[in-house]
Parts: sequence; C-alpha cells; structure tokens
Amino acid sequence: MPALQLLPGPRLLSRDDEMSEPEDVSERAHAFLFETVDVDLAVTLGDIFALFRASPLLNLIYQRNFSRELCAEADKGALPDDSPPSEQLEYLELSQQWRLNTANREYEDTHRWSLSGIGPVLLQDSVEHHSKAGTRITWGVSLAPLRQLLTLPVRIQAEVSVTEGDMDAKAFTEEIAKVRQSSITLGQLFEGLLWDLSFHGGPEDQLDFADEVKRRTAEIDRAIELDIDELDAGPKDVRTSEPISNETPATEYPAHQQGVEPCSDGWREVAGGASRRAALTLMFESTAAVRWGVLTYAMKDVEDDHNMARALQGRFGPGIVVRLEYRHLPARAFRKAFREAKAAHQVALHARGRAQD
Repeated sequence: MPALQLLPGPRLLSRDDEMSEPEDVSERAHAFLFETVDVDLAVTLGDIFALFRASPLLNLIYQRNFSRELCAEADKGALPDDSPPSEQLEYLELSQQWRLNTANREYEDTHRWSLSGIGPVLLQDSVEHHSKAGTRITWGVSLAPLRQLLTLPVRIQAEVSVTEGDMDAKAFTEEIAKVRQSSITLGQLFEGLLWDLSFHGGPEDQLDFADEVKRRTAEIDRAIELDIDELDAGPKDVRTSEPISNETPATEYPAHQQGVEPCSDGWREVAGGASRRAALTLMFESTAAVRWGVLTYAMKDVEDDHNMARALQGRFGPGIVVRLEYRHLPARAFRKAFREAKAAHQVALHARGRAQD
C-alpha cells in the first residue's frame, strides 16, 4: 500500500500504517519524495503545481526543471483549450518504457516516467492520425501551453512497454513484452511531469521554440509547393538536365549524383562513412557490386540466430564473401563485431586528429 495519498485540493496525506489516522503533509511534501504515492483520479495538473506553492522547498529541488518558471505560469490561471476538437485532450498520463538488453538480461531506464496527453475515445477511424475507432490518440505535450493543461486529470499508467535494448539485436527498439509497474514515488511523479513540461526550457523558451518550429514548417511547405512540379517530373541528369529513365543503369549516373565516390578497391563510400567502410573492409573479402549502404541495411534484417555469411550470400549471391574468421558468426554476434570495428576506427581517427593538432 502506498505511504502517501494525493487528493484534489491539493491534500497530500501520509499514514504510518492502515490503522493510523492520515496526516496532511502538503506543506512538507519535500520530505516525502522517496515515498510511494497513490494519485486520486480527480487530481489535476493544477493541483500538483499548487502543492509546489504549499511546499516551496520543492522549487529548490526541481529548479533544474524550471519549476519556478512553470509555477509562475500556472499561477496566472487556467485557459480553455483552443486546439481543434480532434486534438483536444481528456487527461494527462505518466507512463514508462523500459529497455531490456536480452543479451545480458540487463534493464535500462527503469526510473523515469514520461508525460503524454491522451485524447478521447475515437468514434470513427482517424486516417490522418492512423488510429482506429475505439482507440485513443496519444499526444506529446512538451510544446502545449501549460495553462491549457492545468484542469486536466493526471493518471498513472501501470502497464509498461519493454523494448529490446541490445543495439545488435534485430528487434532493437521494438516491443518485446508488457509488464505492470503501478508503484510511483512522489519524487518520480514530480520529475516525470516537469521533465516533459520543461523539455524546451521555461514557458518563454517553449514559446520561442514553438514559433521556430512553425516558421521552419512553413518554409518546408513553401519549398514543397515550389518543387512539386519538378518532383513529379522525376530526377534529372546533372550533366544534361534531361530526365533520368528508370532503365538507365546506376553505373551510368555520375558518382556525385549517386552520393558516392568510386574507390580503387571497388568499395563505394559516402562522406562520413569512413569507419563503416573500414569495418566492411575488415570483415569482408568481397562485396561484389553491392553498395555498402544496401549491404549494411541487409545485415540488420537477418534473424539473430541465423548465420550472417550464408544469409547475405542467399540474398545477394556468391559474390558476397565474409572473411574466414567471421563466417561462423550468427547475425547478432556479427552485427556486434561490425559495430565494434566501426567504433575502433572512429577512436583511431580521433586519436590521429588529436596527434596532428
């Protein structure tokens, strides 16, 4: 049973055991940050900022999260949500996503909670937001005006999405399990809210960032409108300004138009890809005519326990030859060796650059 209960008002109640009378500790909330808390379903974001007023020392603890500036903004009072009806929120939700490295069975990032805005249940499919009727749309709130969020209830999502944390696994970043974690401390509650609400700084910083996003979005939209005719016409040969036919062999395109540079050993290299090329040279005897970008993308698509060398030959033919010392490796181990080879080359380049300086 949580040691604390947060009620609207706000009222933060503490009790030593189930038999004792609860004590209102709102003015000493800063002293209970490591205690678990049960958040009443009617508690709003405004109630939580009011708790900061009741316990001013909280602002010293959370000053890195712009708590003073956010509290000052909240003190101005709530405003109605001026978003389109399809984008309005029903409540705010704190949730977690954990990463599990299935190679070493180690969890990462299990302490932090993230804040989202949850819309109402959809009565019909939303093509624009790729959501089905009967579901809810989840919205980011880092750029939402704080005063329009103050009247929204704050809910705790007990279901946790567990994603693959091993970057060498095929399923990296994909969900691999769901678990339940309904326990949240008072400190985690505050930090989870403030982390997202202050992601772009204080309220003025947030407004400046939002204006910049709108400006750049408008520029992109204008550029798309100007170039749409050229895009519809397809790519052009930079030498002749004539459209490139789909039948034109890739080898006939100028190298800089393909985004690659021919290398004497047959490899092609995109600017900034020196470490990747070094790793490919280390681990492959031959890549035939397969561009390294296509090859490395294909490497990510091989099942973890399948032999990488055989899988690549099956896809691209016998011209793909992995060096002998790596031919036995399953895909997951192969990807790890490839990543470590790139990292080693990057370290060597950095050391060489420092030595020259």
